[in-house]
Amino acid sequence: MDKNLQNRVRNISEKRVLVAPLNWGLGHATRCVPIINALLAENKEVVLASDGHPLQFLKKEFPSLQTIEFTGINVKYSKKNSQGWAMILQMPKFAYSISKEHFILKKIVQQYNIHAVISDNRFGLWHKKIKSIYITHQIGVKVSRNIHILNKVACLVHKLFINRYSECWIPDFEGENNLSGELSHKYPLPRNCHFIGILSRFSDIRQNNSELPEYHNVGIVSGVEPHRQILADKLLSLFEKTDQPSLIISGQPTEYQKVIHKNNVTIVPHLETAKLATAIITAKQLFCRSGYSTLMDITVLGRKNACLIPTPGQTEQEYLAQKAENIGFTSLEQSKFWILDNVGKGKIAVVTGANGGFGLQIASGLAQKGTKVVLACRNEQKAMQAKQHIENAVQNADIDFISLDLSSLNSVRNFVEMYTQRYSKIDILVNNAGILFVPHKVTKDGYEQIFQTNYLGHFLLTNLLLPLFPDSYSSKIIFQSSVMYKMGKIRFYDFNLDRGYSKWKAYSQSKLALMLFALQLQRNLAQSGKKIQPVLSHPGISLETDIVKNQTIRKLAQKVCSFFSQSAQKGAQSAIVAALSNEIKSGDFIGLDGFVQGKGNPVKISISSKATDKAVAEQLWKVSCAATEFDDL
Repeated sequence: MDKNLQNRVRNISEKRVLVAPLNWGLGHATRCVPIINALLAENKEVVLASDGHPLQFLKKEFPSLQTIEFTGINVKYSKKNSQGWAMILQMPKFAYSISKEHFILKKIVQQYNIHAVISDNRFGLWHKKIKSIYITHQIGVKVSRNIHILNKVACLVHKLFINRYSECWIPDFEGENNLSGELSHKYPLPRNCHFIGILSRFSDIRQNNSELPEYHNVGIVSGVEPHRQILADKLLSLFEKTDQPSLIISGQPTEYQKVIHKNNVTIVPHLETAKLATAIITAKQLFCRSGYSTLMDITVLGRKNACLIPTPGQTEQEYLAQKAENIGFTSLEQSKFWILDNVGKGKIAVVTGANGGFGLQIASGLAQKGTKVVLACRNEQKAMQAKQHIENAVQNADIDFISLDLSSLNSVRNFVEMYTQRYSKIDILVNNAGILFVPHKVTKDGYEQIFQTNYLGHFLLTNLLLPLFPDSYSSKIIFQSSVMYKMGKIRFYDFNLDRGYSKWKAYSQSKLALMLFALQLQRNLAQSGKKIQPVLSHPGISLETDIVKNQTIRKLAQKVCSFFSQSAQKGAQSAIVAALSNEIKSGDFIGLDGFVQGKGNPVKISISSKATDKAVAEQLWKVSCAATEFDDL
């Protein structure tokens, strides 16, 4: 137990204490568990008050304590992604409910002889004549992503309620090493506020000490309707598509706990504390909300990764998910998240251009799933630094390096020769390497360097490695493209752009060529009955990549593009999803759902007719075979 919490509880001299959490999901009730335990340790008489699932949960955790059904605010959430108008339209109901619960509290205090009250985020549970304590992690309320004045107004209103209480307890650490970030550390705090450390019912659980079958995928469903059920259905649909044992905890504690088995998925309404801790600790992949109580639980159990799915439109959860990405978590929208197969030991991936930017993050992401990754890079020093970086970040990472310079066809052949000496197969190839802002230059092979590096080198590399792929749907060839392919044109008469060079013209041509190649390869493999799957991906815009060599241009881009760009780690997710998700099929194009495809979450996107022109693709294939001296027989 945190000493700050212990000290605050010891300061409560009153004997009989009412604990009343908000009924919006289970989180407010679960985080009250350590507070209730602390009160009981001080020999307090505790009375519990809530309704619905939170009350059922508290009854299960503390069967000997007196309980009161105390109805709270019955909020209704929209099924859409924005809850702003839904909340605004319910403001009159909220005001009435707060006034009503304040009135009911007075009756409860008198009827049950209550000496102090602890309210977890219930605005109306303050009392002038007894000690009233309010718990919240969100002093600075986030009600809007973009309209900051609304957040300031909400903060001021919230402080008015906080000031009605004797004390306000904040379940977080004071200082920079905190969990709530701007929610409790941005604005000046009211004088009655005290940090009490993280609250979790798992605080006394330090290791896996409960017998529970080991599940590959574990989904913890929480929140208010209809989004609790929407998430449960989404997880079930995705888990059923895998062959891995999966568990869904539906967040519905009731007296009758019915367990449902659907193929490889087990669905339980609720798990007791020790078993839930085991499920969280042992899960290969954990899916859950980014609610604050959930994040506290994960933190206490020492889990370093999970797929966080914010409740749509809950700005607070969206902020917390985004903040958690900085320490290695994944954040995905409820309507757009993917199951990533655990590639596991024995599978091998090659990632070109893996010494920095997107390539480094793709290699790291694959290594996290247990894949052996071969870094195919031109610069050995940078490659070894990347290898060290991944090995430091990913426990038991298996990383190798083989030199590859895509601007040299001899280097490509040497790479394949070296690779076949070390390995007998390849499961995933990520054609990621690319250059953009470079002057006009013709390689020793006689081709413009952007065209050869981005396309022609990958054409030869892919075809030479193709015989090493197992004939399986899990064999993936990922082509890292760009939306700039739409601006491209294949100049069969002038690949080298001798008649008028432009960096963007060269880049867009190379990316269109890569798209045409990928889709032609898909058709060729399908016609021959092969299961190998070529897939296209687009990472968006990141200022952390090495594609822009010129430092002046890079600094200018950082100023101009920052509002529609994202981190290399986030951009790498489209290629990782393309490589590992069993929902992605041959010929799919995985892009982003954000502004101008510059940022966002992975999502399937359409392909322009420019890339689906079979006549151009077939002609390009023949020309490329001749250019690389590849015998396509």
